[in-house]
Amino acid sequence: MDHGEIRSERAKKYGDFYTNHKNIANAWHSIICSYYQKELPPLPPHIACLMFTVFKAVRASIPFKFDLDDYRDMRNYQDFAKECDPDNPVFVATESVRKVKCDCADENKGCQYHRGPLKVMQNENNSEAS
Repeated sequence: MDHGEIRSERAKKYGDFYTNHKNIANAWHSIICSYYQKELPPLPPHIACLMFTVFKAVRASIPFKFDLDDYRDMRNYQDFAKECDPDNPVFVATESVRKVKCDCADENKGCQYHRGPLKVMQNENNSEAS
């Protein structure tokens, strides 16, 4: 299975990657806040993706156990992190994901996922990235 097929299969199984990792990040945030008994800054979706990347790297490092799926998943999690990172000027989520990302009441002020006004960036073909 190639990279695109894996992403498509995972999307059918788990849903939109951004929404899924945003929900995972929110759940982990709740657990961490409960553990430390204080409110902490939100955990962004791209950080949840990076945590999964490390999880897969640890699994791949187990001696005498090779599973190609660990490496495929690492690549997907890295790509998801890159696409979800609000500081990434190259990869951008589509308009639909952009709306999911923003919890702001006023798009010009930014929110926990943005550090300024929302922008829909474009890929090299001058069309919205997907």
